[in-house]
Amino acid sequence: MKTRFWTRIDWPMTAVILALLAFGVVNIHSASYIPQEDVYARFAPKQAFWIGIGLAGYVFTVFLNYRKLGRLAYPLYFASLLALAVTLLFPPIRGARSWIPLGVMNVQTSEAAKILIILALARFLSDRPPERLVDYVGPALLLAVPLVLLLAQPDLGTAVLFGPVAIVMLFVRGAKTKHLLILLFVAVQVVPLSYPFLKEHQKARLRSFVSITNMTEGQALGESYQGHQSRIAVGAGGLLGRGWGQGTQNRGGFIPDRHDDFIFSVICEEWGFLGATLVLGLHFLLAFLCLAGADQNRDVFGRMLAVGIVTLNGCQVLVNTGMTIGLVPITGLTLPLVSYGGSSLVTSLFGLGLVMNVKMRPASG
Repeated sequence: MKTRFWTRIDWPMTAVILALLAFGVVNIHSASYIPQEDVYARFAPKQAFWIGIGLAGYVFTVFLNYRKLGRLAYPLYFASLLALAVTLLFPPIRGARSWIPLGVMNVQTSEAAKILIILALARFLSDRPPERLVDYVGPALLLAVPLVLLLAQPDLGTAVLFGPVAIVMLFVRGAKTKHLLILLFVAVQVVPLSYPFLKEHQKARLRSFVSITNMTEGQALGESYQGHQSRIAVGAGGLLGRGWGQGTQNRGGFIPDRHDDFIFSVICEEWGFLGATLVLGLHFLLAFLCLAGADQNRDVFGRMLAVGIVTLNGCQVLVNTGMTIGLVPITGLTLPLVSYGGSSLVTSLFGLGLVMNVKMRPASG
């Protein structure tokens, strides 16, 4: 039975995950250079440590039976709400109450909450397919409470991910097109209405995004500095890049948060268009491999779970890379498996482990 189990693992999918992790560590090391001290910060060794933790969790998750985990979906969902609420009691870190300090490390509760919310939503949709408008009240309530807590932190980047995730999951579950269009219309109306309630730094990010084609010198050195420097780095890479560790925007320290949120800017500058294509291609291949086989699972809950996690990962890739080149506002989302960060890395590997779990149990779960 053990032999048969190991043969059901999707090794190409695992190889793509390992390739992204390795490429991430290589570029995190380059992005950790401190020009004022002429040394490298120890972000790469720390990331390697979190990769070890994350891969252990990935293997552990693969051996779980996802359907048994699904029976705990609602208790785990309420546990995630409690964690998000507790986070608000701690002092802000980098302007947001998104972390619980545990001495040697800070835990970002919203990362684990992303997977647990999808788990609950998949459980709900598997039990109650949306046929009438009233059937959307349950999913809306499941999302509304954590979204309020996320916006209170404030973590707008994570909050906006659940819109497309919910739409895709509802579509796959068989929601009517007219119902989805109504939901999209409501979502579009909510965006401008929420502007007065945003924090000042969030408003500044939106202003810098709107004025990207007509930016003043003051904006380029002020509220638009981060995005402006990122676009300079992306454009400077050309086709083949300046070479690993040779990016002037990177080594000069002009790009803030270049080892985590803006690691894609470093990749573009030092590896060029080909390096950027490699990263995006690996993520596209990963999404394809995740869904190939998961769609054959006869269990509705398993399919919903896989679709939700893959959509979440894909949306985060699009938003992260889009913000580095000015296609979307800066939101503070990391590039999955590539950016520095223990909480996001472990959560991503846990989610992918669940997808592998679904792929390995196509018959009865």
